[in-house]
Amino acid sequence: MTKTRHGSAGISLPILRHCSMATDFRSYYACLTAKLDFNSSDLREDGVPMPVNATFPCFAWSFVRHPYGGAIATVGATRVAFTGVDEEGPHWGAGLLAASFFEAYQETDILGEVFAGAQEAYANNAPGDTFTLQEFILLGDPTLKIGGYA
Repeated sequence: MTKTRHGSAGISLPILRHCSMATDFRSYYACLTAKLDFNSSDLREDGVPMPVNATFPCFAWSFVRHPYGGAIATVGATRVAFTGVDEEGPHWGAGLLAASFFEAYQETDILGEVFAGAQEAYANNAPGDTFTLQEFILLGDPTLKIGGYA
């Protein structure tokens, strides 16, 4: 039975155990991490605007722009992301795209090529779900080599 989850808590990506990384590598993913227009009204469930509307910086971009050695890049959802998962793993949505990202990393270590490979694999494995492909963005230089240069 496939369960629909908001975010991707509880999804294991066993492929991470097989990645040899020369650098400290962190993987976090959840819905709205790359929402570019987040404001306090988004916190209300009834759709009524807040009396004072404060805007917040994009969470994913704050990792990259950190002044004391931020991330080289982030991938995140610009809108609420869902996933379908069961005992066999993710089948669609954020979970499948994340798994596809790490599988694509096995083929190349150029960031943009990894992201494009993940999108292509996702399109082939979850036909008809163009929303997930459209909502996830890469923030960072797509020409970067993951792990650095020798």
